[in-house]
Amino acid sequence: MTTKQFDVVVIGAGQAGLSVGYYLKRAGLDFIMLDNQETSGGAWLHTWPSLRLFSPAPMSSLPGRLMPKATEGEYPHRSEVLSYLADYEQHYQLPIYRPHQVQTVVRDNDALRVSDGKYSWLALPVPGVMKKFPISKDKTHISVNNAIQHTIKAQKHTKESEFL
Repeated sequence: MTTKQFDVVVIGAGQAGLSVGYYLKRAGLDFIMLDNQETSGGAWLHTWPSLRLFSPAPMSSLPGRLMPKATEGEYPHRSEVLSYLADYEQHYQLPIYRPHQVQTVVRDNDALRVSDGKYSWLALPVPGVMKKFPISKDKTHISVNNAIQHTIKAQKHTKESEFL
């Protein structure tokens, strides 16, 4: 199995993942985005067809690209959100690969190996995070859910100015 190393491997290409991809691209980093869906749209693919945003389009835009106003009423319809997300991916030419359901994130020397069971990708570690991730007793395996929960907890304790 061939493994390519990236600066960053983003797991998920929903709204949050697309936002991360936008900033990684602006920073000139070598990255890949892995998404478990067949097409763009994230969680919006699994909503009721009649769903609308609960805020006007300008308030729901992703970084760098305004969401167009709703064609009917003030709040965009599900189909308009899905179109916007697909357009956002194409506009910024984000390196999204589908469908890849990430199963494991494993420490591999000085990197993290991300795998969907068939393919694997290496990511450079984020300084200070490698030793803080909750890992298994053998000190090599990081479950995806534990890594996500740990990252969310860490973000809550980090000042916003550190990300700017």
